Amino acid sequence: MSRRLARVSKRKTPITEEALPKPTAELRREGRLARIAKALASGATVTDIAEAERIGRTLPSREANSPECRQLIAEFVGDEWEEMRAVFYRSMRAMGHAVSARREYPAKHGQIMQGGPDHYARLAATKDFRDFLMASRPAPKQPEPKDKMLTLPELEAMLRAKKESRTQAQRD
Repeated sequence: MSRRLARVSKRKTPITEEALPKPTAELRREGRLARIAKALASGATVTDIAEAERIGRTLPSREANSPECRQLIAEFVGDEWEEMRAVFYRSMRAMGHAVSARREYPAKHGQIMQGGPDHYARLAATKDFRDFLMASRPAPKQPEPKDKMLTLPELEAMLRAKKESRTQAQRD
């Protein structure tokens, strides 16, 4: 007959969740999330990311819209604050020049003649400026049409509420 004794740990501090290594799946997800955030910050589309990761577009889209990914991108941008500021001012200067664009025509002997305002370039610049301003804002909700038809239960409920408000006003 063999008797085995239970192994007793000589560790005095209890094992906490922080001390345990992360599971492999979680490490894989964090690595993929970092790659997706980096690709988004460099201008890649969700389709490009899905092809690079060799996965469907659903997962990269979900990860790209997650709060964790937004936090990583904010950290990337925060680390490069001066460069981002310089890019912002250069892009604003370029849009300013585009708003005042004029057409140019080649003339004889290789000279370039100045023409009138370049309306297409100016319209494109204002569109880009609008897109630039709306980049971080959600799309506005469409207002409900005012000529919406009421159903009979909705009409009855409105009439009932109006009648109740009148009787309440007469009591007071």
